[in-house]
Amino acid sequence: MKRIRLLDGVTVTESAPAAELSCEVLCVGAGSAGVYAASAAAESGACVILLENDVTVGGMHILGGVRGCYYGARGGSFEKDSTSATDFYYGKHDYKRPRLLARLRKSGVRLMCSCTPTGLLVDGDRVRGLTAFDGTRELTITADMVIDATSDGFLIRILPTQKQYPHAVPYSVITTLQDGEGYRSVNRDAGYLNPYDSWDFSRKTMLAHAAAGLAQNKPLLQLASHTGIRQGLTFLGEETLRYEDILLQREPQNILFWAYSDLDIHGHLRALDEELFQTWWVLCNLSTVAVRIPVPMGCIVPRGWKGIVTAGRCMSADHYAQSAVRMNRDMFRMGECVGVAAAMAREGDILAIDRQEYLHRVGERGCFAGDSTRTMGFDSPNGSVPYRPLVCDPEKDLPLLYTDTPGAFFWSVFRAKDRARWQERLAAMPEDGNELLRWNRALALGILEDERALPLLRQLAEQRDAFWFRDCRRSNQFRSVMAVCLLGRLGTAEDIPLLWSIAFDDGEVERPMYHCLPPNRLYYGGKDRKFLYFQMFTHACAALVKLHRRLGLPEHALREQLIRQKELAPERIAPGAEPHAPAREELNAFLENMMQNVGQECEILPYKKEKAL
Repeated sequence: MKRIRLLDGVTVTESAPAAELSCEVLCVGAGSAGVYAASAAAESGACVILLENDVTVGGMHILGGVRGCYYGARGGSFEKDSTSATDFYYGKHDYKRPRLLARLRKSGVRLMCSCTPTGLLVDGDRVRGLTAFDGTRELTITADMVIDATSDGFLIRILPTQKQYPHAVPYSVITTLQDGEGYRSVNRDAGYLNPYDSWDFSRKTMLAHAAAGLAQNKPLLQLASHTGIRQGLTFLGEETLRYEDILLQREPQNILFWAYSDLDIHGHLRALDEELFQTWWVLCNLSTVAVRIPVPMGCIVPRGWKGIVTAGRCMSADHYAQSAVRMNRDMFRMGECVGVAAAMAREGDILAIDRQEYLHRVGERGCFAGDSTRTMGFDSPNGSVPYRPLVCDPEKDLPLLYTDTPGAFFWSVFRAKDRARWQERLAAMPEDGNELLRWNRALALGILEDERALPLLRQLAEQRDAFWFRDCRRSNQFRSVMAVCLLGRLGTAEDIPLLWSIAFDDGEVERPMYHCLPPNRLYYGGKDRKFLYFQMFTHACAALVKLHRRLGLPEHALREQLIRQKELAPERIAPGAEPHAPAREELNAFLENMMQNVGQECEILPYKKEKAL
């Protein structure tokens, strides 16, 4: 047996020290997933040790000041510990931490706080335990199964396996303010930051806290003692959770558990998204549709390794899929499912456990499936919007084509098996003077890649109206932006002058359409940029690149204009914003992405796209 550890970012191998402790399941990280992974494994009969780097348990959902849940399915042991919002009271009224500690004691888990892993014990392709520093000395602990519940893959980083580190992640902080005789928590988005850059992380954290307090003009009670990221490290697993499987509702054979959320991609650079995701979010306007997500068992197992699994956000998943499998309720439930499976594993192989027995155990605990009546549909985390399923039947959704909420029809016709028949039916449909039908029909034909849509798409882009659809509870799309996006996919050389004027005409930003809408959360609630112009500009630039590539046109003049926009666009889109404000950084990221690819032979890259796992 050897020990592997990281030295200046490089995995080194050395002799393993003698073991001092042993257990069947060793869990690292006592946060949302770790507490329930450890307790479930112990309740399933395993001898369990739980290590935590901090001085107590709870992670972000206690020390991070998280006092509520977004999406995620109900069901599982966490509901006994978190019956209402009163469990998250500030200060001395924090009842949840004692409940978690009582759960661990009752289940027989040995909790060891202030312990930081320093290396992994390996025997060939199997992890056998780890070493950890407890503040005074280094301990060696052997185990049949190790669970990395550190959220950002603290142990996975040590393994010599393929990993993907996020360069920039959506991130926010929670500030607690006095409000009359009570208190209120404010969740302030710090924008995109590099979590591995100490200066970037610290500066934006403090700016976000300051902005939250100043904006509310209330006495400050508490800054969250823990900070966390919404997405983190991913790795190559035995299986990979992909967003296209989620959206196209493909189920893996070996499901670990079901998550529930919208694909909550923070930021606004949809112009460079992958095509299928762009169809879902932009062209079909389904940004806040929640989906029931089957998470494959293999996505928690690093490929080629036994004896180690993950529990929490760190898993084998693409960027879009990881954004949806990270909600607190789901992390509680995921940890519980992983704990049950880890206790059942033999020879460190969690994929070889008895499937029916596993389903029976997690079914009894209520942590596997959540609410199976909600699969894919319009929903809201707080129940303010009545759940409405996405039917995915073009015939039933056809009446929506006459409304300002046509997104469900767009998606169902995009998914239709008889797309050619629908192309002909839409093309022959009489308009009868209905303006909504006229433009919606053109957008539907464009989504079906029917070139007969081009004349009306050009009109939509040419007239530059500020009309926006009302399908979702937020992040709705503008009709003109959708038309510009489709011109990038279907257009011809005839469309280049129009797109050129939208992207590069010095007078474009002065058009009335860009100044007629106040901030509105239904499409965009911020005041840090001219949002509609930002969308038109980015989509027009991306469409021009796509047309130049498809038509084989030279890109020299296009590159010159993009260089020019690096100076002009920030002041046009986000005048007065600080250089590192989210509005400026997002725009700069877009322009840098374009500059890296325009004039090169490679395809235009989606924003923040990870290398294929």
